[in-house]
Amino acid sequence: MTAEQLARAIAAALEEKGGVDIKVIDLRGASPITDYCVIATGTSAPNLKALATQTANTVRQSGSQIHRTNGDSESGWLVIDCFDVIVHVFTAEARAYYAIERLWDKARQLADAPLDNSPASPSEPTPTATEPESPTARADLLINLQISGVALSETDRKLITEGVPVNQWPEELRTKARPFLRTIR
Repeated sequence: MTAEQLARAIAAALEEKGGVDIKVIDLRGASPITDYCVIATGTSAPNLKALATQTANTVRQSGSQIHRTNGDSESGWLVIDCFDVIVHVFTAEARAYYAIERLWDKARQLADAPLDNSPASPSEPTPTATEPESPTARADLLINLQISGVALSETDRKLITEGVPVNQWPEELRTKARPFLRTIR
């Protein structure tokens, strides 16, 4: 099963289990850590848990593997890393707060993407991992920190997502992010 087929299968499974506002974002060429990002909203903590279980079942049935899962249903944000596909399941409040779709606003949603390996948008340059201040690099950093279980305050998350230059972050946040910044650059 290709990464695109897996992303589509996960999206369908999330919809079947009651996930809403499901987006599949094509990050090929825009992210150094994944090809597709599936984002869904659950209606409650138990629904988030059910959506995560459904995702895990779909991944296993496809013959793919889950690299890592992080978060819990009570936190409002679960991340399931399947290597070429990363799944984010949020409560409505957490999804509005983190607004990770905004970080990839130049990427295509899968429904709009052709079924080939063409670049995300031929008329616009695609952000790359060599642009550490790009929205995509910031999204990757936030995901890597979340998956790794690094504790971030609300202020830390805002500094990362709102485009504040890294050299203006508090030393503690720079120290937490330093190992991940090296892999994203």
